[in-house]
Amino acid sequence: KKTTCSLDLQDLSKEELAVYNSILAGPKLIEEITGELGRGVAELSSICSLLELKGIIIRNERGEFLIN
Repeated sequence: KKTTCSLDLQDLSKEELAVYNSILAGPKLIEEITGELGRGVAELSSICSLLELKGIIIRNERGEFLIN
């Protein structure tokens, strides 16, 4: 699937990039991302919200995050 998003990964923080790379493998629930990255749900929820606001990730009907 090709995307038209002109994402410059250099614009992401280290934490945002870690979440982005985690989700690249496929849709994931926040709990799966926390388990993979070893960070708290509150911290990752905040990062995911920022990535959603930037239009980089979206959440599907099952609550999983995926690349937009």
